[in-house]
Amino acid sequence: MAFSLSKALPALALLLASSSAPAIAGGHKFDSSDEGGFYLSVGGGVSQITSNDWDYAVEGKKQFEGDFEYDSRFAFEGGLGYDFGNQFRLEATYLTFGGEVNSSTVDTTGSYSTTDVGDIYVSAAMATAYYDFKTDSQITPYIGGGAGFGTVNTVDGDIGGREVYGDAHQTVVYQFKLGVSYEVADNSDLFLEGTYAGTGHVDAKDIDYGTITAWGGRAGLRFSF
Repeated sequence: MAFSLSKALPALALLLASSSAPAIAGGHKFDSSDEGGFYLSVGGGVSQITSNDWDYAVEGKKQFEGDFEYDSRFAFEGGLGYDFGNQFRLEATYLTFGGEVNSSTVDTTGSYSTTDVGDIYVSAAMATAYYDFKTDSQITPYIGGGAGFGTVNTVDGDIGGREVYGDAHQTVVYQFKLGVSYEVADNSDLFLEGTYAGTGHVDAKDIDYGTITAWGGRAGLRFSF
């Protein structure tokens, strides 16, 4: 069954609403304040997919294997969050990251190369929990971790003179975060975070990519309402 983001995001948003107490009116600081409530979050930055070992098989028989190296690429995450007012937060978001191949090697004996193959694009609906560390300043460090379900899109290309085909593979996606927020107003924060994300096993029709992992960094804004 194809992954439907339009169905998944409302379901995650409903999870946020059903798991939270009624929001307290007014702004909050996304930290140790007793106030809580819903907020919007949007962030963008870069992701760097780590070196990926792959293999290409025909009817179960391995023909080629090698590795792909990737350029960094824009990453985005945005969605709805709920601050429980006790240093814990929960977000339902749409996440996207990926990478385009800048070099590849074929380890199979002989002189072979790859053409226009290996690019990866990940999109997912995520549920992520956060813990904000209490401070006496406008700066609040935090950690986060979560999981979701998404699609890994790969592209058509050529390996050793053989045409290979891309695919849209559905799989689990997870992420971990370490960041810091800066309060710019009673109802808004800027944030900066480092991220580590990964997927389940990706067997994209002709090429087995194994698991995909990526480091990243994002900056963004949270606005409470």
